[in-house]
Amino acid sequence: MNQPPGGIMDFKIEKDIPIPVARNKNQPFPVSELETGDSFFIPLEYIENHYKNPDSVFSLFSVTGKRTGKKFTVRKMDGGYRVWRIK
Repeated sequence: MNQPPGGIMDFKIEKDIPIPVARNKNQPFPVSELETGDSFFIPLEYIENHYKNPDSVFSLFSVTGKRTGKKFTVRKMDGGYRVWRIK
């Protein structure tokens, strides 16, 4: 559709168009493979080399959960972080 000179462009309103799931192709963690109760360990060395703030791993999995409809919990452990899928 072309915008009329000096006018407002008409847009078609559509209903019931599903929203695609946002996917981060660079996601290095196996979140899509986890079943409820599964966990994996992220070594502190990996976090320090890839993130400015090591504690950002907590917010990363909060956001990942909201985007995927899953729920995760993260605990700081000796030598790194452990991530569990809890829902």
